[in-house]
Amino acid sequence: MHFLNDTQFATLTALCDTLVPTLKRADDPHGFWARSAADLGVPRLFTRAVRDLQSPEQGRELKLLLEALGRGATALPLTGQARPFTALSPLERERVLQRWSTSSLPPLRRAFQALKRLTLALYYTAPDASGANPAYAALGYERPAPDPVEQRAVSPIRPLQPVADQVLSCDVVVVGSGAGGGVVAGALAAAGHEVIVIEKGGARFATDFDDDEYAGYQRLYENQAVLTTEDLGITILAGSALGGATTINWAVSFRTPDAVRAEWEREHGVTDLTGAEYTADLDAVSDRIGVNESEAIAGPSAQRLEHGARALGLPWGPTPLNVVGCAAEGAERCGFCTFGCPRDHKRSTLVTYLEDAASAGTRFLTEAHVDRVLIEAGRAVGVLVRTPNGVVTVRARAVAVAAGSLHTPALLLRSGVSNPNLGRHLRLHPTAAMYGDYGKPVRLWHGPMLSRYVSAYTDLDGAGHGVVIEHPPAHPGLLALALPWRSGVQHKSMMARSANYAAFIGITRDTGAGQVTLGADGRPRIAYRLNERDAAHLQRGLEAMFELHVAAGADEIGGPHSGLAPWRRRIDKASYLGRMRQLGLGVNRAMVFSAHQMGTARLGGSPRSSVVDPYGAVWGAKGLYVADAALFPTASGVNPMLTTMALARRVARRITADLA
Repeated sequence: MHFLNDTQFATLTALCDTLVPTLKRADDPHGFWARSAADLGVPRLFTRAVRDLQSPEQGRELKLLLEALGRGATALPLTGQARPFTALSPLERERVLQRWSTSSLPPLRRAFQALKRLTLALYYTAPDASGANPAYAALGYERPAPDPVEQRAVSPIRPLQPVADQVLSCDVVVVGSGAGGGVVAGALAAAGHEVIVIEKGGARFATDFDDDEYAGYQRLYENQAVLTTEDLGITILAGSALGGATTINWAVSFRTPDAVRAEWEREHGVTDLTGAEYTADLDAVSDRIGVNESEAIAGPSAQRLEHGARALGLPWGPTPLNVVGCAAEGAERCGFCTFGCPRDHKRSTLVTYLEDAASAGTRFLTEAHVDRVLIEAGRAVGVLVRTPNGVVTVRARAVAVAAGSLHTPALLLRSGVSNPNLGRHLRLHPTAAMYGDYGKPVRLWHGPMLSRYVSAYTDLDGAGHGVVIEHPPAHPGLLALALPWRSGVQHKSMMARSANYAAFIGITRDTGAGQVTLGADGRPRIAYRLNERDAAHLQRGLEAMFELHVAAGADEIGGPHSGLAPWRRRIDKASYLGRMRQLGLGVNRAMVFSAHQMGTARLGGSPRSSVVDPYGAVWGAKGLYVADAALFPTASGVNPMLTTMALARRVARRITADLA
């Protein structure tokens, strides 16, 4: 049975082709302007993504919208026209989407964002019959020439191929393989324990990484990089592969700030966090993954951020990175290992702790979904796992859950863990971007991914909350969904000039919190909205990024707001910033991201205020532990990888002590 009927699919096609229309240009050597969304099969890919990746509720919402637009009477309140959407002229269709994008009605803004983001992301990533996206030539986007596969390192990890109803046994089963799960597995294996690691994503290694954005999202990202909060207000980027987010992140390796360590100890009862033991944990994980600043080469985007900071007299610095070897070989390939590093220069858990664990005998299950933790008489005794070959049971003396701040609470909820804090206190580090057009090639997808930061705005309230400003890599698909759409010709024009852009991001240490609950299908549902305090901080960050672009020499600057045309040198700065403030950061009025998810199973000194004790043991369930960023009592305020790893090392010591 088809997910959409013929009328619904025709309406979806018309919507996609309104966002990416056929445009006639005399000079169009690559067919970029003439090519519509339908020409690349985007409506079919869109339908498949909603059917396979979104929740049943989201699928029903899409069908209801398309059904309403397909009939004149029901289309009237949505379009102002008593005709089906497909019967409208191209200009009328465009005006409908323009009104939706800035509507005072939240459901219309949400519908616009749902259509816009997925359509544009697919159009600028999906391959044609040649195996490459046909827009790349017009954008000046080139993937680096690949190293021969035979010259790439071969991983010692060999995932198991279990059969249906098989029962495996071990000392500790670790659910998840990222910053938390990888460290726990490596540490426990080194201590002599028999370990099994379970990862719901696939096993991809240096020999598999091909720098392709479309394939990278398909293979390595949660929900193929189209995950959002329930109201679509925040787009969430998270890893889903062996090595977790460490396989695809931007390698930023900040230590837990001293003020945050003190806050967690003082206000949340997380004992021994400000002393030498936790410092030693940070030292150990930093050493194992090769954290350094010498590899922080300033690529084209970094140079713009540094230039702007110097001109404004703002504090800035090189970013500590867990990469080794890029500087020695040159950074020509850099910028693409957000789709996996084919040279293993990025020292992810995939090539450090997981390889350590494999060498010590750890076994791995990949593409394996843990349905629930088995709890008998108040003790965790294993997990029930769905694999491509059928259901498998893993029996264990202890279970360490490190499935990430979205899936860890979902798994514990499915397993019957009862704690009022479970799933609550979700922090996302809400993030927004400002781009600058520098009039000549910058290629923000090229060069070391993130090597400079500005720290002038990290404490805007006197309590350690604010924004850190960084520069992200952005490839065509991510860039296309992030850039504002005001018309088909405007968006294509922006993408055609995207090689001239540099982008800065403001990452907010949030005071507000969201919640992860279970949907009817057992998958996590994410509720989160910016509170006024965090929105004010993020707004201040946007204004600071605007000034940095001006100081760095950008001729055109634009932000995340729907309906707001970009600033150019002839426009008064104060009036532009005033308009940006007036628009605000309400739900689906501006593009907001999260690449950091924290909380939801937080550490603490009491089950009344936390899910686990100060060393990661789940209150009221013996033998059950949490070992990932879900442990954070509040937002860390910096990229969370190193903090997650240090806490996981601490949890591993607790498990070893309990098993003795």
